[in-house]
Amino acid sequence: MKKITIGVTILLIIIFISSFYGYSVIINTSEEIVNKLEAVEYSLNKKDWVEAQLRANKLNKEWERVKRIWTPLMDHTEVDRTDILIARSIKLVQLESQVKSLEKIAAAKVMIKNIGEGQKPNIQNIF
Repeated sequence: MKKITIGVTILLIIIFISSFYGYSVIINTSEEIVNKLEAVEYSLNKKDWVEAQLRANKLNKEWERVKRIWTPLMDHTEVDRTDILIARSIKLVQLESQVKSLEKIAAAKVMIKNIGEGQKPNIQNIF
């Protein structure tokens, strides 16, 4: 009986540490993506298309890295929806469509911020 209790305790500790690590990775990477989106948004507001496209390319590279990290940690539907929003944002920047680009960037920022909030370990997310 004592061995089972120790085993279950160790397993719970491992689960807790893994969950906390996964949460911190998602929060940190979501902040990085939001910062990149804001950089593109800033360039668009200045109507500096060259800078906006450079920043959009950096955003795309960062998003590809983050997407690989997020996929095993969370629901694929959220990752796919975010992927679509970011891809549309980047394409609209390339087409030099300021209003539509800003709209998609705003939507992507909200989606990513909601993902970070949704991953917080709390009673509402458990039950």
